[in-house]
Amino acid sequence: MEWLSFLGIVIAVVLLVLMAFKGFNIVFTSIVASVVICILSGLNPLTTMKTTYMGLITVSGGTWPADSWAAAKATTAIGGFLGLLRSYLLLFVLSGTFGKFMAQCGAVKTLANLLSKLTKFSKSPAHISVMIMVALYFILSYIGINGFVTVFTLLGIGYELFKKTDCPWELYYYGSAGIMGAAVLPYSLYTSNIMANDNMQVGLAAAPVMSVLMVVVYFVLVAVMAKIDVVRLNKHGDGFLPSGATYDANPTITSASNENIPGTLNALIPMLVPIVCILLKLDVLYALLLGIVACIAFNHDKFGGTAGMRKSVSEGFALSVTAVANVAAMNALIAVMRSTSGYRMIVAFFGLAPGIWGVLLVGLLTGAIVGSQSSFLPTTMGDMMTRIGVTGLNPGVASRLAIFSGCAYCTPHNSGNVNAIILTKGNYLKAALCYIRANFVPGIITLIIFTLLGEAGIFG
Repeated sequence: MEWLSFLGIVIAVVLLVLMAFKGFNIVFTSIVASVVICILSGLNPLTTMKTTYMGLITVSGGTWPADSWAAAKATTAIGGFLGLLRSYLLLFVLSGTFGKFMAQCGAVKTLANLLSKLTKFSKSPAHISVMIMVALYFILSYIGINGFVTVFTLLGIGYELFKKTDCPWELYYYGSAGIMGAAVLPYSLYTSNIMANDNMQVGLAAAPVMSVLMVVVYFVLVAVMAKIDVVRLNKHGDGFLPSGATYDANPTITSASNENIPGTLNALIPMLVPIVCILLKLDVLYALLLGIVACIAFNHDKFGGTAGMRKSVSEGFALSVTAVANVAAMNALIAVMRSTSGYRMIVAFFGLAPGIWGVLLVGLLTGAIVGSQSSFLPTTMGDMMTRIGVTGLNPGVASRLAIFSGCAYCTPHNSGNVNAIILTKGNYLKAALCYIRANFVPGIITLIIFTLLGEAGIFG
């Protein structure tokens, strides 16, 4: 049964990729893949879909709907599809609306014009454009802004920047590489760094020298990979077009004309407000809301009246609800995967490798299966803590390696990646391969190098 369950996971992932590539709705695709897993894992499909997939609400008197109104009030836990909606719906709505407001008033075009000036110092403006997106993702992730928010915030800027420098649109996904770099840098507020500290009590600046060196090596490798991709595509005559043709015809984040865009300061302030709020420890929802307020306050004359603002709100809500439903569907599929014997068998097998390598292999595998850079940590951290005494590895060093073992998260069914591919209207297969080249290839090389150095005692 374990091997059948394992086969079910493999078939489900293949189905997921193929159906997404063929343009099937992500929610529908996740349901089909989940049913396949249930059948081959010996689970009742109907029961599993109604509970694990959708999210079983646990209350004091049993499960919802409960026998009494009083029991139904006592909700204590939820997961799957509904769990993610509960956790992220407001975040998606506010982030999508913020992105729409920034584009509607022309602020993203102003910022793109400003950033494009940096490309003039290079013989390869397209390569610099890619690395600018990596840097922007890195900055926002470092201060704790979720990747789901980042794509809404930066999509308009990336579109204008890539179009201006004739950078291949299919390389937009390189920006996500900034997230991994931010996850291990000292004092990072990104989820992975906080989780590592919570589980291992090593501090947010554990192994600072090693952390900085890892980030430097990783970004150098990302830059090399990006350069190879730019040169390869240019040889085929590819610039912003043809990969950007679909998005260019109907941009998700539309902007104002050059004649009616705000000045640099008026465009920068709304962008900086959420960042400052995060640094001041305000909740990200407050940060985004204040960003919207700042955008209106400093650029109220650029919206074309209240009609333009209503348009931003309507389109922002519609865009956000679709996006969060897609992400929730992927989260539900992952919940089904994790409930199977096949998944537990795979994790146990890779954990047999000696020393720290067993833990890192489990991290790589779990990250690939769950498609999340942070969701695998609760699984790997507990195992790592039991092995540290045996390996003699410094706890801070071990925590940095554990975080970086998540570099395999960039699988085709990663909910954040799926969300970004849909928003950018990209080719699913090309985008999925780009995520792997941008994240996994530099990440696994960096992980191997520093694991060897860590075992050699270089960092204490």
